[in-house]
Amino acid sequence: MQNRLRSSQSLSYFSVMKQRYLFSALLLLGSLAAQAQQSKPVATKLGVGASFDYAVINNVKEVRGAYKPGFNMRLIYNPRPFFALSGEFTTHARHNSAPALDNITAWNADLNTHFIMQVGESDLKFAAILGVGMLDWKGTYVGPSLNDNNTYYYGLVLRDSWIAANMGFGFNHDFGKRFNGFGEFKVRMTSQGKDDLFGVRDAAFNFGVRFNFLEIQKQSDNRNGSTVKNGDTNAKGKTDKTRRRKIAGRKYNWLPK
Repeated sequence: MQNRLRSSQSLSYFSVMKQRYLFSALLLLGSLAAQAQQSKPVATKLGVGASFDYAVINNVKEVRGAYKPGFNMRLIYNPRPFFALSGEFTTHARHNSAPALDNITAWNADLNTHFIMQVGESDLKFAAILGVGMLDWKGTYVGPSLNDNNTYYYGLVLRDSWIAANMGFGFNHDFGKRFNGFGEFKVRMTSQGKDDLFGVRDAAFNFGVRFNFLEIQKQSDNRNGSTVKNGDTNAKGKTDKTRRRKIAGRKYNWLPK
């Protein structure tokens, strides 16, 4: 009876949390839409980034709150000043976890969206992060043999892999056109099996630098460069043809200064 009561309380708690997350996401999207209408178009940027990763990995099997170092690499596509996409790969340093896991290796692959807002009148930017990720984890059991629902014995290789929802936030700052420094915090949330509640499995801090190696600029169409007198239909027709021939293209700048 007590177990049923606890499970019902947990389910109600997580349903309330999901509603809060959804409401916060809607408010964020609304503010970003308003900012998008006011912002001026700028060049699309493509860049690569690298960062130091400090993360809790697979807190179901490892000790919760035990952060481990790692290395994060990413490819970033920034089509608008308020939006970016990143494909990321994180490898974690080989480590042990007390009391009974040795030789642990793990990696994450993530696809994240970044919703970016300027902080006041400064050049600092805030980013809300939403995405999806995958974890691959492997460790060796070195504890005493246990016989219960699962059989554990010394030297048994344990494996875990799952798909998770990513959520987090970060700050970044441009240093010229080429470089951008950033710091982020993300959690990965999932559930394993029907009896497992949806919750946080990983948490990670990232501190790194992005390098923009390609800038794509739209070539503007000067529609006010020629004047047409009233009644001069021939001049108007020529102007329309000229405009159609000057449809905006794109200019690619490698390693902009």
